[in-house]
Amino acid sequence: RYDPCPNGYRVPQGGENGFFVKAYKEWTLGNDELNKGTYWELADGNTSWFPWAGCKLYYNGDYYEVGQGGYFWTSSYDNLSFASYCNLSKGAFSLHQTNYAKSNGNSVRCIKE
Repeated sequence: RYDPCPNGYRVPQGGENGFFVKAYKEWTLGNDELNKGTYWELADGNTSWFPWAGCKLYYNGDYYEVGQGGYFWTSSYDNLSFASYCNLSKGAFSLHQTNYAKSNGNSVRCIKE
C-alpha cells in the first residue's frame, strides 16, 4: 500500500470512526490569523495546529482557499479516482466522506501509529 508518511506514521483513516472525528474535541483555541491556521483541542487533551494551506485544483491548476482553509486527505477512498478528506477553515470543520478527486492537491497530515 502506498503511504507518503515516514515509518511509524500513517495517513489517518476517514469516515465517522476515523481520526478527525475521534480526535476532535473542541475549536476552543480558535483561529490564528497571523500564522494562517486553526488550533484544535484534541480528545486526548493535546492541542494541534492545522495550517490553512488551501489546495490545488486539478481542473485548472489554481490554488484554492490558501490562507482561508486547509484540506487534508484521509486514507479512506471511494474508488481509484475519489477519496475522502477533512476541511478545516475559519470557524468550521467538515469531514467529506467521498467524491473529491484524488488529482486535487490536498495536504497530508501524518499521525503516529
